[in-house]
Amino acid sequence: MSYLNKEQRREIILQAAECVALSEGLQAMTVRRIAGEAGIATGQVHHHFASSSALKAEVFLRISDQALARHNVAENTAENANWRERLHDALGSQESAVDPYLALWREAQLEAGRDPVMREAYIQSMAMWHQRVVAVIHQGIAAGGFTTRQTPESIAWRLISLSCGMDGLYVLGVGGIDDATFYQHLEQVITLELG
Repeated sequence: MSYLNKEQRREIILQAAECVALSEGLQAMTVRRIAGEAGIATGQVHHHFASSSALKAEVFLRISDQALARHNVAENTAENANWRERLHDALGSQESAVDPYLALWREAQLEAGRDPVMREAYIQSMAMWHQRVVAVIHQGIAAGGFTTRQTPESIAWRLISLSCGMDGLYVLGVGGIDDATFYQHLEQVITLELG
């Protein structure tokens, strides 16, 4: 292997860790597994990251950012999508239950309860999600697709809370929540909040 500078080697580690996280989950992100995926010695992983938690947190935030960027691209290419569809997309109600991003998000939520570093990353990812939903609401209001007397920021938190709560019911198989009812319940609340 040719010589790689510090930033290049760090990037290789992050890419390998992303691959492991998306295909096998956060629990599979051991230093040994990531080093194997990257084709480097485990000491290199330790050299670039203070802890496995720090690596998991950084990878989770990168993947969250990629997921949000993916929604931006989809929105920008879907010019025929109305503002409700765009908001549903930003809230994840049009995602498949097997989406690797969604599976990782669920796992990160559990990790956040056990690991303070992951907790901070999870909080940061929620703030990123909130910003995305707020942006869609603002754009929808400006385009005449939504009307409201409430602030988009507070509406976004309520919609995110509903989405997260219904996802929990979905995972547990409680209340008959499937893809169609998830979408339907969210649509009813969007109508109440945004006309």
